[in-house]
Amino acid sequence: MAKKTTLVELRKMQPNDLRKEIAQMENEVVKLRLQVKLGGEKNSAKYKAQKKHLARMKTIETAAQIEAENAVIDSKESVSSASKKS
Repeated sequence: MAKKTTLVELRKMQPNDLRKEIAQMENEVVKLRLQVKLGGEKNSAKYKAQKKHLARMKTIETAAQIEAENAVIDSKESVSSASKKS
């Protein structure tokens, strides 16, 4: 299992790196779910914790996307307001 990345580290990541981390975590969660269902993993709390961490990662990704979209909208508005003043 890979080292659990902290939320601060996740927020600082580039979008592509964050997507890779999410894909890796999704694979780990699927494997853990299978292990729990098949009886190989006795610690089902570990699966629940991994699921929560994955959800947090996806939330950070969504927040970053929204922030990027807002930055683009703000820059377009500032360009259009500057051209109206001319």
